[in-house]
Amino acid sequence: MKKFITFISVLALLLASLLIAFLVVWPLWKFAVGSPKVYTWTIIGIMAGLVIFLIVKKILKKNEK
Repeated sequence: MKKFITFISVLALLLASLLIAFLVVWPLWKFAVGSPKVYTWTIIGIMAGLVIFLIVKKILKKNEK
């Protein structure tokens, strides 16, 4: 019985992972296919924002000492 519960738990985790992956990837794919230029600039903007955030975070952490 314990093996069956473990199997069902692993199966449920696998299905939940697939569902979450689908819910994240499908809208991004749809956005990329529907508006490639807007998608590209959106991703570039997000990445630039992330780089700026990490740089500022590192500077603030260094000045904290």
